[in-house]
Parts: sequence; C-alpha cells; structure tokens
Amino acid sequence: MAKNTINRKRIESSKKSSEEDILCCHLEVGEALSRWTLFTVDYKFEKFQLISEIELPPQQLIEQNSGGIKVSSKEKRFTNINKISEQILAHINNDSNLNIRNIKYITADSDFYSELTSPEDIQELVKEILDSYTKCASYNFDRITPEKPMIAGNEIRSKAISRGAKRIISGKKASLLLPHAFLDLSTYTSGLTHSNTGSGKLTGLISGLGMNIFDAIARAHGDLDPISGTNLQLPEGNGEVYEKEVDKCVSEISNLINLRRIPSGTDRVGKIPVNVDKSYEEKIKLIGCDIGKNGSDLDKITKIGRRAASFGTATLNELVNKSISLLIGKIISILYNEELINSESKICISGRESFSEYVIGEIKRQLKNMGFDQIGEKIIFIENPSSFGFIKKEKVSCPDI
Repeated sequence: MAKNTINRKRIESSKKSSEEDILCCHLEVGEALSRWTLFTVDYKFEKFQLISEIELPPQQLIEQNSGGIKVSSKEKRFTNINKISEQILAHINNDSNLNIRNIKYITADSDFYSELTSPEDIQELVKEILDSYTKCASYNFDRITPEKPMIAGNEIRSKAISRGAKRIISGKKASLLLPHAFLDLSTYTSGLTHSNTGSGKLTGLISGLGMNIFDAIARAHGDLDPISGTNLQLPEGNGEVYEKEVDKCVSEISNLINLRRIPSGTDRVGKIPVNVDKSYEEKIKLIGCDIGKNGSDLDKITKIGRRAASFGTATLNELVNKSISLLIGKIISILYNEELINSESKICISGRESFSEYVIGEIKRQLKNMGFDQIGEKIIFIENPSSFGFIKKEKVSCPDI
C-alpha cells in the first residue's frame, strides 16, 4: 500500500456482530458503477467497519443511445433502478452469511445528475432508489433520506465524502487527523473545503466532470463500447510507452479542461445542476470542471485518445494516468488560487476506484512540477469514503449518540 493510503476497516461477514453494532447498507446507483455497501456502526458512533461490498456495471441495465444515458420517463427510470436493486439482492441472497433482515438503516446516492433540473431534485431521486430497494427486498428498512441540497446536485455526496473520510482516518496518527479539503474523482468530481481556522465552516464546493473525461479517452480503444465504455474496462498494455506522444496529448487535453470559479447565471456545470446565487449568499465558492458546455466536447477528448491508441494500449493507459494527475493538479491549483487551501493544507483524495501506487506517484510528481510539492507530500488517499458518510450522527436514534 502506498504511503498515506488508508482503506476502510473490514470485518469478516461470518464474524458475529457485537450487540453494540448497528448493521447499515448504502446503495449507490451510478452511470459507470453501482455499489451496495454493508457495514456496521457501533452504538457510540465511534467505529465503522466494512463487511461486504458488491459492484455492478450498469451499462447492461440502463438504456443508452448516442446522447449518453437517456431515461424517457420517471416510470422508466424506476424500472431501471429496480433492475439494479434486483441484481444486488440476488448477490446478497447467494451469500449464506448475510441476512437482509438484520439491516437496520439504509442510505442511497446517485450520480445521474443529467436527470435533475435543480440541485434539490437529487433528494427525490434518492427516495426512488430507497423505495425500489425496499420494494424488491419486501422488507421495511429504516430509510435515511439526505438533507435537501441548495447549491449543487452533488452537494450531499461532497458532504458524505468529508464525513466518511474523517471516520475512516479516526484513530490514525495525529498528522492525518486534520484535513480540511476533500476531493473525490469518481465519474463526476465532488469535493469541498472547510475553513482552516478551526471553525469547520464550509468554504468551497467542487462540481463537474471527473472520470468521465478519462472514460472518453479510454473509448478510443477498439475493444470498448464507443458510447458507454469506461476507463474501468481498459485492458492493461505491456508494450512500449511513447512518452513524447503522451505529453503532446496531455497538453491538448489540458487546453480542453475548463476549470474555474463558476460565474453567476450558470445553472449547470458538467451536467450537474448548480445554484450560483445561493453559493454567493452562503459565501461558498463554487468550483466547476467541464469540457465544452456540460461535456459537449468530450468527443474531442476521444479523438485525442485515438492518436495515443494508435501507438498501442500501453501508451493509451499512460495518457489516462497522466491526465488524471493533470486534472488533480489543476483542481488543487484553483483551490489554492481561490484561497480555499494553502501550502499547509492536508487534502483527502478518493476516486471511483482506489488509485494505484503508480498513479499516486504521478499525482505527486505533477504537484511538485507545479510548485505544490509540500501539499503533495501531505495528501491522504482514502478508499471510497462516501459509503460511511451518508448517516449523520443526529439521524440515528441510538443510546449515547
């Protein structure tokens, strides 16, 4: 494991839970990946432990066309969500160590932001997911619906990432305990910054495109679906890496990435609905990442990827890796320039999947080249923190909480 990489604490599903443990599950219905996460929380709300996690690629479940994911009606959307719930429950029923009726609380999230017309609409989508899972399981769980976001459609996810990351690093050495910036590079980019004065005040929110930029690069590979293929499906390449071609392509991709403070009058960035006026009212800086307008130029990214792919799969993979480190570097740069972080800041970074040691090394090299080596050395890489972050302490009615 790379230095400063922290995974969630795990327990075996066959291990008997303590009487002080609450069994919870989180459902994540996503464009590129859907997850079911089962974990325990102790009654004192001090310890979270992962039991099991199931991942499903939704491409086979959600209707796709040349415009991307398209759902014709709420009824059709609910049908598709039901299919995901049914597949997850089939996996659970095949595990003799899991009894769904032992689960106390369920939470949910989704990154189908293009389905939303305003930030608060995510709350209704989460309710649909919880309704679907409860219906398919034929069991009445205690469902925890997130608070209604007002600034960005991914606001509740950003807060869950912050909350979950703090829980994962709890009990670790003191040097890791006080991050005030959180960045998650999943299919979309989410994250937030807190004041470093000790007040914990929310100062910035990050929204927009994320790994879908690198999915667009990966689709240049001939074995991937040109519409719905993802970086997760890109095969490894063992051939020569043509570094000069990679550097040219990275430079062109950098010019296409529009990363900035979201201006007034914008209602959507990278497919995520935002309310810029509300962010000004709350004195929260809203940072957005886009390619064209709401991803309209992602096809240009794929064209650049095709050039790299012509040099082989190893070169295409290297382009993806260096582009990831480029994007993280650009985000940290704008957070610094907007005075949301400083050279002393500790930043938690997570992703759709855990970053390899090689990619972590690339991220640190990129930051060093940009003059942020001090920040780079203190970055903490966290495994899927949002799974532990959707239950708020005051929402769970247990003793001593």
